[in-house]
Amino acid sequence: MLLEKNIFKNILHLFFSTAFTRVANAITIILLAGHIGAEEYGMFSLCVAYALIAGYFTDMGVQNIVMREASIENANISSIMSAYIKIRIYLLLLTLVISALIFVSFYDSTKLIKVLFLLVFPTVIGLTMQSISVTYFQLKEEMNFISKIRILSATICTIVVLFGMWVDWGVDLISLFYGLSYVVAGVYGLYLLFKNIELDLKCKLEKSSFRGLPSFIISGLLIMLIPHIGMLTIEKVLSLKEVGFYSVSYRIPTALYQIPGVVAGAFYPVLFKHHSSNNYIAHRETNIKQVKIMSLMGMLASLPLFFYPEWIIKTLFGEQWLPASPLLQILSIVVVLQSINFPLGDGLTTKGKQQLRSMVLGISVLSGILYYYFLSLEFGNVGAAYAAVLVETTMFISFIIVNKDRMWIIKKALLVNILLYLLILLLGTRLWGHLNFYVGTSLNCLLLIALFILTSKEMRCYIIQFKKSKQLDKSK
Repeated sequence: MLLEKNIFKNILHLFFSTAFTRVANAITIILLAGHIGAEEYGMFSLCVAYALIAGYFTDMGVQNIVMREASIENANISSIMSAYIKIRIYLLLLTLVISALIFVSFYDSTKLIKVLFLLVFPTVIGLTMQSISVTYFQLKEEMNFISKIRILSATICTIVVLFGMWVDWGVDLISLFYGLSYVVAGVYGLYLLFKNIELDLKCKLEKSSFRGLPSFIISGLLIMLIPHIGMLTIEKVLSLKEVGFYSVSYRIPTALYQIPGVVAGAFYPVLFKHHSSNNYIAHRETNIKQVKIMSLMGMLASLPLFFYPEWIIKTLFGEQWLPASPLLQILSIVVVLQSINFPLGDGLTTKGKQQLRSMVLGISVLSGILYYYFLSLEFGNVGAAYAAVLVETTMFISFIIVNKDRMWIIKKALLVNILLYLLILLLGTRLWGHLNFYVGTSLNCLLLIALFILTSKEMRCYIIQFKKSKQLDKSK
């Protein structure tokens, strides 16, 4: 019960102080579309995609090695973190050099190259600094510090973009200060890190510690690529304006995925510890809880997108962006599938089956490129939206096939949740689809939560125990 309370506390830290801030940040960036127009927004989105992909190459899966080694009993965390920082610095320098060569070699547009440098370089540097500190606080299960770092980053980013729109900055200046907001939060993260641990930068990770690194590298790269293969592929098929429409519709579910996504950060170190101590049953049960909670949260996040895409698009961007609303409705399913696939992947990684996760992700990326290319070529943006759903569906089927605990996961985590979700979609479409956004969304979400509690004995017991513990605390 103590372990569950610790996980729940960390989820609350990440959820309330980070998830909503990230959503607000993403919505602010979305509002940028109305300021700079579809073509320049397509350019901006392309640069953000490159920044996030380049950010991965400053880690190359070493973070997972650090999490694994630090979860071993009596591990020297100071030495591990010191070696990790040095490795990240080397990878950062290499990434920046290679990125610069790619920008000047593969693009002819002077404006696009300028925006790439202005946005990608500071963003990658800031993400690297943030990631180092976040890794330490994650393995220590002190999510309150992670929340502080991410809140600062999101707040500065939001203020910068809104200020840039207010004073009518161009896409180049907005891109520069967007990237610098990550740097400021990165500096703050390192300040918190050095305040909580003494580091000896002469230390280095032992060669034996790098066991399984190739699988982590491949898997991490593929995880980073999957959200961006659509943008990078359709950019070769569709116009920048069409890319802008797709980017707008895709960014909303990506923002909402941050809500179930925070749960993964709370479960990840716990899963590693269960496997390191050879407690395989506890690992399986914890992963089942992760899948159950994340899938429910993904379903809740998807409901407003599915039922009210036109209202959301019109409210955020205006009537000229309404052609993006069918894309948003299709992409709402992506939130649900991502919320299932990520914990399934974490289950494999934390029990030493990283190569299986890499294989599944590889299949998804390769098939995704084909999905995006041919469907967008044939059906435009709508085809690209269906391609995104197909990528996640391919991933889900593959994860289920390779997971030996698949029957436990389906029976105890997914079956009831999926049936309840389909029931809400049916009832919402047939009975109260005419209701306005606020009433309809509240009704759909509250009904799904109520049905979840009624059908989950474990959740009912947890609520009763939580109430009893609160009453005991008050009596003391």
